[in-house]
Amino acid sequence: MDRIIRALLKDLENVLGPKGSGKVIHYYYGKPDEMPQNVSTNGAIFIQPVVTDSTPVATGLRDRIEDNLEIILVKSARVQRYQKADEADGIAFLTRVMSGTDSKGQRLTDTVLYTVRTNFQDYGERQPNLSIAWNDDRFNQSDIVTATMTVTQENIQNQGVS
Repeated sequence: MDRIIRALLKDLENVLGPKGSGKVIHYYYGKPDEMPQNVSTNGAIFIQPVVTDSTPVATGLRDRIEDNLEIILVKSARVQRYQKADEADGIAFLTRVMSGTDSKGQRLTDTVLYTVRTNFQDYGERQPNLSIAWNDDRFNQSDIVTATMTVTQENIQNQGVS
């Protein structure tokens, strides 16, 4: 899972960070207990492992590994930011950056969902199952909003037997 999280952080920063669309400024491995103000103002992504399940499938020789991780997108939701349409924050930012579509309903290529779906095979993993929870209030702060994509992926690994 460590390899996938590091690859996801790199790929998301290339697409959404200063090199890409510039929508998200901060990228972190793991999730803090509190959200510093400058992080939520500029937009941040946290990727954290949640659970790993390992099930033997061939009498100790092969294991089916299922990893769950969360990609958490955070942004400021200050009311005064809504006065300028081109600086839309909050939920509008979350929906656009997490899984936005254009006026014809086509998936935007500079989103978290597109990046994860496009790059997962490059990591040598099977296609993941993805779900998004909008405004999950995990930081319990009134001036920020969060969206969380839960990624569940499965692979079969050889298990050495001594």
